[in-house]
Amino acid sequence: AARLRDEPGYPLPLARGRALLHGCAAWLREQEAALAKRDGLFESTAQGFVHDFSAVLEGVACRLGGSGSDIRHWIERFASARLRREAHATEGFALCSPATAIALAVGSARRFEETLVEAVNLGGDADTVGALVGGLAGAAAGLRAIPYRWRRLEGWAELVAWGDALARCSLPQGPELEPAPGDLPDVLVRVNQWRRRGPSCSSEHSGRRSAHGTR
Repeated sequence: AARLRDEPGYPLPLARGRALLHGCAAWLREQEAALAKRDGLFESTAQGFVHDFSAVLEGVACRLGGSGSDIRHWIERFASARLRREAHATEGFALCSPATAIALAVGSARRFEETLVEAVNLGGDADTVGALVGGLAGAAAGLRAIPYRWRRLEGWAELVAWGDALARCSLPQGPELEPAPGDLPDVLVRVNQWRRRGPSCSSEHSGRRSAHGTR
């Protein structure tokens, strides 16, 4: 999403989508190796699984331009080999629904609304896929791409407020929260830093969270 927000419009040209995913896959491969070496976060490193997600992104990038169903079938075959059972492209597994959402958001030739409707109609873990596609495609398309009738739904103002709060929390808040080298922050390091600091970045919404229950 951090890279998509600088795109001039949506949908992305095919060549741009491919270049974007190839670049993300290369960056992620470096991060996977660094995390595995530094923190031992991947228990299956010895089995060669440490680069699974970057491999999925690379595979999706190479297949952009083909049919969406063909890309999803490839994702399913890749994930099935790791799970040792039949996988579904929209199930709640890291190599399935996120990869499917990325493929659809970056590879779609349709407008934002049509892309998001297609995402939630894929079935499976539809809310996750829809949220991911909405966030990714929305970063490129912008707030105005959301249909006006959707913006009239109850709770719209609260959603915007939470989005603004999340955006503020994602920004550096002192030397200890400086992003990692590169144009994307090291999310795992950032989360650990936030945990040590406590939930100060969301304190302004703590009352609302308690009033409405767990999100």
